[in-house]
Amino acid sequence: MLRFAVSISFEVNTTFQHCAKTNVLRTSVKWVKADRIRIFFLLIRVTMISTTTLQFLTCICAFFTGALISADPPVITGPLEIQLKAGQSLNITCTGDTNINWTYPSYNQVPPISSRIVKTDSVESEKHISRLEISQLQYDDTGTFLCTYADQSRNNWTSVAVYVFVQDETHLFAALSPPIILVVHGDRGVIPCRVTNPQINATLWKGSTLLKEGNKLVYNPTVGFIIASVTVYFAGPFTCRASMNGRTEEKGVFLQYLENVKPNRPTITANHSNSYVDEGDLINVVLNDDLTLTCKVLITSGQIVRLEWPGVQASGRIVMSDAVKQRIESNFFTVSRNLTIHKIRNSDEKVYSCVVTSMNKQNNSAEVNVAVFNHTNVSLSAQKKFVQAEVGASRVFLSVDITSNSRATLTWLQNATVISPTHDRYKQSSRRDRALLKILRPVVSDTGLYTLWATTKNMNASETISLVVNVSA
Repeated sequence: MLRFAVSISFEVNTTFQHCAKTNVLRTSVKWVKADRIRIFFLLIRVTMISTTTLQFLTCICAFFTGALISADPPVITGPLEIQLKAGQSLNITCTGDTNINWTYPSYNQVPPISSRIVKTDSVESEKHISRLEISQLQYDDTGTFLCTYADQSRNNWTSVAVYVFVQDETHLFAALSPPIILVVHGDRGVIPCRVTNPQINATLWKGSTLLKEGNKLVYNPTVGFIIASVTVYFAGPFTCRASMNGRTEEKGVFLQYLENVKPNRPTITANHSNSYVDEGDLINVVLNDDLTLTCKVLITSGQIVRLEWPGVQASGRIVMSDAVKQRIESNFFTVSRNLTIHKIRNSDEKVYSCVVTSMNKQNNSAEVNVAVFNHTNVSLSAQKKFVQAEVGASRVFLSVDITSNSRATLTWLQNATVISPTHDRYKQSSRRDRALLKILRPVVSDTGLYTLWATTKNMNASETISLVVNVSA
């Protein structure tokens, strides 16, 4: 056992009057426990110290007072495992250095356990004492009663637990919740088939096969069946069976098996007549227009994921839909969730992230940058303003580059006459930054001026290309 001495007392002015009132200087000896180390504080007297030293020792005092003294765990009087019968009363006393809270089993008992509890708090000899009394115990009160400090996180330093078995001949199993249990490949798994009496014999069955206990599967009556490392074998329906004094009881559970894999990267698309998504994940939107972003991820059968738009606060103007799951093949599904922004504002201009998280806490994400413009703009530039072709060629192309912050409506004209989008020889296509007119099997009569009109909400543009179709010599 390792021991070392560090602590300090002072004969100084008011700077340490507060410390003199704290637990650090209240007594001459204070034990603080930590795993396998005991730190022993022995108070010594310092008669002359500099200002710098005084400040340093003040910090030490604050550190010891706030960090170590408060870390003393509370103590429960009596055994940490109790066996009682249904209808009896339970009395537990917990003592600690500060205010105490209790947590206890809650499985929608009738009447609820909260209505049968009396909690009494007091302070005696500078110790906080909390007494818990539960009357008319029921089988579903079986479980852990935890005494913890009200202002500290629950860990081994600040809490202590007692486990209570409430024996009931008509109920061999304690409350089981939930009947569907998520287990992750490679992780430790627990099937919470707890019993109301540690003498009850509990077994686990998969169909008609009894699963024998060993290194991979052990039973603890306060926890249930513990799987050392989950495999795909532990998937589907199982039966917990309890027996004692000729009576048998069964509980069915379903293990939802999850692969320990990272979810696929989601995709984000935009649905808007005046916006587009380019290859750089940039979405341009005009002020006061509506924008819907759709986040979608591909999953396999059995995968469970959660889609979130972190950092987005839902309001009357900003709406997040529920996730929607759709089957696309026998073993594949898509899960999608929409984010709709009505009457978009300049303040909505930012990077939006969609995060997909699996049940094993692994995640993946995608993001898009939304840019908001006060007005639309568009400009056109022909790659070639004069194009020649010969009769008998298979095709000729007329190409125009497009620069715009919104999706433009495009119209091609030949000698001021609109070209039908369904023309049998004039084939039109476009993408965000380019429009293409493909003329199949050009003839002399195709010679003329071809104009592309681009129309947006606030601005239009046009560009003309001259085409000459020659007869080959």
